[in-house]
Amino acid sequence: MLSSISSQRVSHCGAVVATALALCLLSACGTMDTNRRASDARATINTPSAPARTPDVQAIPPTEEARSRFAEAVAAMEKVRFDEARAIFATLAERYPHMSGPHTNLGILSAQIDNDAARALAHFRAAVAAKPENAVAHNWMGVLYRKQGDYAEAEQHYRAALQAAPDYAYAHRNLGVLYDRYLDRPSDATRHYEAYRRLAQDGDALMAEVWLRTLREDALKRPEVAAMDAGAQP
Repeated sequence: MLSSISSQRVSHCGAVVATALALCLLSACGTMDTNRRASDARATINTPSAPARTPDVQAIPPTEEARSRFAEAVAAMEKVRFDEARAIFATLAERYPHMSGPHTNLGILSAQIDNDAARALAHFRAAVAAKPENAVAHNWMGVLYRKQGDYAEAEQHYRAALQAAPDYAYAHRNLGVLYDRYLDRPSDATRHYEAYRRLAQDGDALMAEVWLRTLREDALKRPEVAAMDAGAQP
């Protein structure tokens, strides 16, 4: 069982959204309460922390109707009515281009449902342009860039997610995987796996412990460590 968990380091982490957490991240608007785990985020449609992305577009405050429509879109996603949700979010994104939430959810739909990385990245860029501290959008951009082999961009966006939300468990997990499996930086990977273990739920904490154990075992196999061990033998 432990070996099967260990083998999930890339496949499980690369997807970012485990089944039990899919709805939580799908409904995230990009507004993070950094005093809570990022997995506790809930959908909101708040006034922006940045001006409109284009100077000729007035930053229109969201109306009660807009808030209601946003809630309808989230409910549609929870009921797997993705086309309905997409249409509502698209309307909101056009009407309120300074809002981060609609673009964040459109990006997630493009990435998870449509498997369209280019469109997803375009939405996530719009989301972080409107709200630079949108941790969910940055985390997703990290995943997509990692899948494209652009590890420098992936690292930048994971770090941006953690700067916005230091206790964002899944950004710690994904950054740990990047350092562990792709950049050969075991010390940095260990630090983020330890943070993930501290923040994760029971099952995921067990997975993090297995990854940490594997890193320790791999470290003992490195030539410089083996040479030290050999020198210490009588």
